[in-house]
Amino acid sequence: MKVTVLGNNGAYPSAGGACSSYLVQSNGLKILVDAGSGSLSNLMKVMDPADLDAIIISHLHWDHITDIPVLYYNLHLGRIKGREIKSIPLYMPDSPAGQFEIISKFNAFDVNVLNDQSIIDIGKLTITTALMTHPVETYALKFTDGAKNLVYSADTTYNPRLPKLASGCSMLMADSAFLDKNITASSPHMSASQCARIASDAGIEKLMLTHLMADTDPRTYLDEAIEIFKNTSVTKVMETYEV
Repeated sequence: MKVTVLGNNGAYPSAGGACSSYLVQSNGLKILVDAGSGSLSNLMKVMDPADLDAIIISHLHWDHITDIPVLYYNLHLGRIKGREIKSIPLYMPDSPAGQFEIISKFNAFDVNVLNDQSIIDIGKLTITTALMTHPVETYALKFTDGAKNLVYSADTTYNPRLPKLASGCSMLMADSAFLDKNITASSPHMSASQCARIASDAGIEKLMLTHLMADTDPRTYLDEAIEIFKNTSVTKVMETYEV
């Protein structure tokens, strides 16, 4: 299993960057996880979007779904030009209702609703969900191919369900939008050190910090996390990581 980072910023992209989006590949399968601002362009650098086997959206905040409409345009125009393009299975929460309604109307997708502890089997890959804590319905995702386990936290505060989901996993990609000094009682995201504590508690092999704020030096996230969990890296856009 491997994952290519198509976007790793939260809220808005840095200049030339892109918001949260990841291409997970395993045994020939290609699954797009989230589709934030600017990510479609990066996806097209590595594959034809029509060849996606599935799309999974962790939650319906704009910085995770903005490129779904333009991905629809890509597929729709391909059909107009005579290409036989199948509808792509798309999994997402059904709230907030307004965003769900918009995406559901795009006929290039076969929409399926995510729930807590959903189990999705795609080929030899199994994906399970766990409800996280965020202002909207949000799911962490665990990808299992029988040999390796990849866990994506999506956006969340520190949640005891996350180390349970990630227990012993090969790689955890975690929302580290903040530094400890920025965390307050109302913060909707984790800090780098909170991610590192989860990695340590869960006994994982590798921690990847993502959902980075565009105005924060990535090295500061790494410096904070590595004090707690040594095998930590910061995601880089268009880098591919073996799980």
